Amino acid sequence: MKTQINFSPKLGIFQVNFTLNSWEIPNRSFSLNKDCSLNRLLVDGEESSIIPKRMGNLEVYDLPMGHRYELQYQLRLPMEKQWFFIEDDGVILPLFGEDQPRIRETEVILPDDYVVLSSHELLKVQHHNKLLRFRFSGSTPPVFSIAKYLGDRIFSGEIYLLKKASNLELLSRMLREGHDYLTRHLGSGVFPQPLRYVVLPSGEKPFLYGGTIFFVWPEEEKGLRGFEEVLRSYIGLGWGVDADEKPEFLIEGLNLYFTGRVLKLLYSNQEYEAFLEEAQERKDLIAGKPLEQLVGRDLALASWLLLEELEDFLGQEQMDQIMKIFLERHRQRRTDLHHFYDTFSSLAWKEGVKDFLEERLYGKKDNQSSSF
Repeated sequence: MKTQINFSPKLGIFQVNFTLNSWEIPNRSFSLNKDCSLNRLLVDGEESSIIPKRMGNLEVYDLPMGHRYELQYQLRLPMEKQWFFIEDDGVILPLFGEDQPRIRETEVILPDDYVVLSSHELLKVQHHNKLLRFRFSGSTPPVFSIAKYLGDRIFSGEIYLLKKASNLELLSRMLREGHDYLTRHLGSGVFPQPLRYVVLPSGEKPFLYGGTIFFVWPEEEKGLRGFEEVLRSYIGLGWGVDADEKPEFLIEGLNLYFTGRVLKLLYSNQEYEAFLEEAQERKDLIAGKPLEQLVGRDLALASWLLLEELEDFLGQEQMDQIMKIFLERHRQRRTDLHHFYDTFSSLAWKEGVKDFLEERLYGKKDNQSSSF
């Protein structure tokens, strides 16, 4: 499948052209935003037309079997937008669902003060008549982030800013010291490459996509505290596991625990107390409750509390040695509460660890037998 996206911010219009063969999408169906204006449809090079079916805000197009298709459509966009995040969700690019074309080539044309970042491999950039032409290739559904980015280097990767930032060194220091601390205690993190940090306009919500961390640049007076969420995202990428159940425990709780340890090293006492204070009220309410009975944010906080108690029970050196093994085992292989329990209860050499974990995970007392 080949796609061309022609972006004209002066006119506030995207124009999209794409070509594909029927064998590339066996179900021969795709969806588009109802606000897209279909200008042209060619079937085997000849003009054709299709009446779509409406499904909510999308229109579904069913294509005839055994042909080559060329489509062109337009979408008018808000003039005031500073940033565009484009994916195969039907809003700007077609939505194919599970029927994804396996070979994707995309060309994005836009004014030369804009930059395109993508999850696909960048093959070439050409500059002509104040326009940039980016060419990408990949075999998965692509995403594109478009803005007037200023690129720079930062520890562990590249950062794309919407304007020059005077406190860039603070973020770099935070990431570097976090990396050095966790590497000493838990081994080297495993990161997707290349790792990128992309700044969002004010009002957008931070998120992760593959190896890219999207976040809003904090106000300068917040200092290191303004970058807590970036550090959490970075730690989650490098020192995380793949969870089959209870992700609030095995992903979020683990991340809070690792982040807390790094921040205790980086922050002043006052800053660290402020970090703890935001969760302290909920932690007091859930203290002593079995993790198996909790859900959502309460489960994440209870997991953080459990891991801190387990570190106190085992000692930091033993905790780190077992946690390192747990991370190495479950970065690629999915894990659950049983794997966590089994790893720590079988590898810990301190007496009483099984009873300790059973009570906090499942609410079982010392005189109750284990189901494992």
